[in-house]
Amino acid sequence: MIKSRIKSAIAVALTVVLAVVPMFSVNAAAKKVEYSASSSYMSSSFYKALSEVELTGDQVTDICNIAKTQVGYHESGDNYTEYGRWYGRQSYWCNVFVSWCAYVAGVPASVFPKLSAVGNSYYSILPSVGADCFSFGAKPLEAGDLIFSCTCSGSYGCIDHVGLVVDADDQYIYTVEGNMSDQVKALTYPASTGYLANQRARINYVARPNYQDRSATVSNISRADAIKTTENSIYALFDMALPYEEAEQVCSLMGGHLVTITSDKEQEIVNGMLENGSYYQYYIGLNDSTENGMYFWGNGEAYNYTNLNGASRQNLTAVVTKADGTWEEAISNKRQTGFICELEIDKMIPANTAKFGDSRYEIYDSSLTYEQALAFAKAKGGKLAEIETSSENQLLSLLLKDCDQYYLGVSGTKREVTTVDYSNYLKGVKYNSGKENYAVMLNDGSAKWSVAKIFEAKTMTGFVIEYEAEKKHTVTYDANGGVNTPNEQVVLDGMKLSVSEITPELQGAEFLGWATKKNAKEADYHSGEKISVTENTTLYAVWSK
Repeated sequence: MIKSRIKSAIAVALTVVLAVVPMFSVNAAAKKVEYSASSSYMSSSFYKALSEVELTGDQVTDICNIAKTQVGYHESGDNYTEYGRWYGRQSYWCNVFVSWCAYVAGVPASVFPKLSAVGNSYYSILPSVGADCFSFGAKPLEAGDLIFSCTCSGSYGCIDHVGLVVDADDQYIYTVEGNMSDQVKALTYPASTGYLANQRARINYVARPNYQDRSATVSNISRADAIKTTENSIYALFDMALPYEEAEQVCSLMGGHLVTITSDKEQEIVNGMLENGSYYQYYIGLNDSTENGMYFWGNGEAYNYTNLNGASRQNLTAVVTKADGTWEEAISNKRQTGFICELEIDKMIPANTAKFGDSRYEIYDSSLTYEQALAFAKAKGGKLAEIETSSENQLLSLLLKDCDQYYLGVSGTKREVTTVDYSNYLKGVKYNSGKENYAVMLNDGSAKWSVAKIFEAKTMTGFVIEYEAEKKHTVTYDANGGVNTPNEQVVLDGMKLSVSEITPELQGAEFLGWATKKNAKEADYHSGEKISVTENTTLYAVWSK
């Protein structure tokens, strides 16, 4: 079965109102269904099952739960059904049934209108409200999808029936369908073929309505489902179904942005991370350059997205990556769509810095998850600050700026801090990436500590990096027989250095760059390139002779 999505609402008791009321309404606060049914339907087990459904507010979950309560319902004479009574037409009713389920689940007509003839519904009605329509086999199916099938002969291409997908996995597609042998049936199709022999039914097309999935919110962000650190960036994948704009907001609060794919190497990194995610697709950012305009990267080259499926710059709101490494345009509120955030290490600027004893500190006002903060500190050559004394604690508290609280690297070692009782946080407790709770120091002017469980948009959580026993390294340039040698450069351990842009000269030879070996034939580094320096280093000019 597919993994359950994260719920933001807590289920409450359901009250069924049996009085005559308008056809249907949803009390969002109480999560109760109010349905004015016929007297015969009220006395049925299907109405009782319907009355026990608790609306979660997630449109996909609710439409599937409504449909499941009706399995076994059978039409009476002259094709009469309760669903047809609601629809206003008693006839072929597979399209009537899925329309009724959407209506009772509270899915607005702007997302899921009443369906008419099945062919017209697939080719016209659903596309007109932003549904994603595609041939079977083009994408894995998901709960909430509509299948358009041929039941008259099981042939390819034709459409004479529609049903609702309520679940799917790698092997099977689970549906609930109205007017299948005159009743509502729960069916199971092989995911590989979409053909159900005992029903002579073949899935030929699929429509994915533009459901609004608000089940996850910014306050649900706790930890990344995958983190990858490179020399230049930290990538974090989140299995959180946020709308595109909120995913952008989270990345911005973190001091980064939705990942932008700019090379085959970066594409390889991102595709590797997808194996750790449970979602089918993830929002990424678009790149912007003078040469290409707005573009995305795929299969070794940049694509200008004005040519992507005929989309215009104004209409493309997002690009998603899928498990097979391909890319496509996407709507901004796609359900079951996670996101990947990129932090460019060199562009993360500390809000404050200080020295105390043998250590140097950097204060960051970027709201990362704890794992990201750990990875960032390590990439910078430091660690999350471990406070040993009350003086150290007081000094750092005075340096804090805009965030409400800051992550620290508490490890349970002996402390001398006495101004506040920290025993609950320090005595025999180790806070690390294996726990849900992490020690933080609050920026409330009192130098107190507290414990934060998750990243929250309303609680900005920064972090403090500590660099112990500052080390300095010298980079020396050797023109290797040439002239115009750059001056030596000094850099702190763990920091990056830009290779000098001064170009040496050698008569009759072309300067190719710099290498760590005197007799190198190819350059290791080029002018302006950023390199990590962990020891005294000599760079030799490389010449073409």
